[in-house]
Amino acid sequence: MIDARQALALAILAGGAYAASPAGLVVDAGDDIRAVLTELDGNLVVSGRGTEIESVYNWFTDFDAIPEWHDSLGFVPRGFLQAALRLMPLLAPHVAGRRVVFTGHSLGGSLAILLTALLAAEAIPPVAYAAFEPAHTGGAMLTRVLSPIPGLITRFGDDPVPDLPPIYEHPCAVTAIGHPTPNPIDCHSISRVIAWFQAQQQKVAA
Repeated sequence: MIDARQALALAILAGGAYAASPAGLVVDAGDDIRAVLTELDGNLVVSGRGTEIESVYNWFTDFDAIPEWHDSLGFVPRGFLQAALRLMPLLAPHVAGRRVVFTGHSLGGSLAILLTALLAAEAIPPVAYAAFEPAHTGGAMLTRVLSPIPGLITRFGDDPVPDLPPIYEHPCAVTAIGHPTPNPIDCHSISRVIAWFQAQQQKVAA
């Protein structure tokens, strides 16, 4: 189970993966697909970077939703799967023998889900995953693989991204946070997610 304190910490790490020089070890798979490795509560945290607005490669990854079959995960969006498969061999030396938590925002959140599932399918279950505002990543097989692993998926306000692509679904229940905005796209910002979790922590501390 991911509590509110951990959710805030993971959201901050997910946001930090966007930095030009992030704190942590950067694992670069090319074509603007990367993850950042840090530590939290004695666990290795792998933060997938979300979509860079100016990256044509990231947009191709996001919109390549053609179903691709994976023997352990079932049908998943081709762009996300290929990106996760490119990252996994690079992450393998770092995750071996470690307790691992995957996180990320947007594209990074979808990668976090699939990376978690790829490890779980190899009988190496991660501790948990936290995906903030991710797109749909698969179907019933993916859900079965991830069912033993604590997961957090958020949707801020009326952010449309977590409802896409409509032919797939999320592997766990979505946690509604925040509130709608006049422009739903504004709800997709990781900074809004972080601010919301910070506000919840302040309420608890008050």
